Amino acid sequence: MVDNTFLSSTISELLDRLSKSNEHTIEVYYLFALEKPKPKHTSPQDEWVSLIAPLTHFVNEKAKSYVAGFMNGDIKLFDNKHSELLKVSSMHEAVSCALYFKSDALGCNVLVSGSEAPAPTLVFSQISDDRKDL
Repeated sequence: MVDNTFLSSTISELLDRLSKSNEHTIEVYYLFALEKPKPKHTSPQDEWVSLIAPLTHFVNEKAKSYVAGFMNGDIKLFDNKHSELLKVSSMHEAVSCALYFKSDALGCNVLVSGSEAPAPTLVFSQISDDRKDL
């Protein structure tokens, strides 16, 4: 804010609009437009999280579940309320990439996960409707 006028362009354009030259002293006030984000939920884990991938689909819908990959190779599936639905231990050495999507052709959700070290691996997993096997 400069002279009780909100800055919505460059300072140079605002000074021209206020009929001030670059030799005038001005006071610039900075106001936060949004509050600092506050956490809504925490899920303490024993291991470092290496990635989080939401469920994606071609239809523009909000993701109802997501997967988290961990540095120890575990993968966990969570619902939209952050409840753990499924855990697979030691799928990789360390999970470095994941794609979690809904497949209309297969009629289920598919998880493609990978790791880089010590040997590159890529695992395709079909997640059943009852969410009990991967």
